[in-house]
Amino acid sequence: MSPFIVLGLDLALGHTGWAHVAYEDGTLLASGVIAPDAGLELHERLIHIADAVHDVLTESVMTVAIERAVSHRSGTTTIRLGMVHGAVLVALHNGPGFIDVGPTEVKKWATGNGAADKDAMVAAAHARFGRTLSPDEADAALVAAWARDRLLAAGAVHPSGGGVA
Repeated sequence: MSPFIVLGLDLALGHTGWAHVAYEDGTLLASGVIAPDAGLELHERLIHIADAVHDVLTESVMTVAIERAVSHRSGTTTIRLGMVHGAVLVALHNGPGFIDVGPTEVKKWATGNGAADKDAMVAAAHARFGRTLSPDEADAALVAAWARDRLLAAGAVHPSGGGVA
């Protein structure tokens, strides 16, 4: 039987990180980066990201954890990031439920510092998973691991109806 998976997403218009973390034991099963060609029109990039997220949404994914969009100094960046989130939520409409988490909360959970930089997050992911990941993959993997821990802490029922090892 395939393991049940928490899919973590670190959404961005340029480089969206994704990671599959096993619900049973927290193992990092797979990760990657979705990077649409910067020369594409905005709507084409959004479609590319939504389609790619749909492709990593396997039957074993029990929930999706998404790093919440934050405001940027540039209103245009904030709007575009919101558009990425909207496109992905539409792509997930027939999938499992999702959990969103603020970046500060994940950073504090992973490193002890809510203002941790990318290098600290990459180091935290390496310590947890024993693999060197890109910053986008590290964020996605840690978002998935955070969500897994929250589900376990809340006493979530395992999708198989059994317990978690």
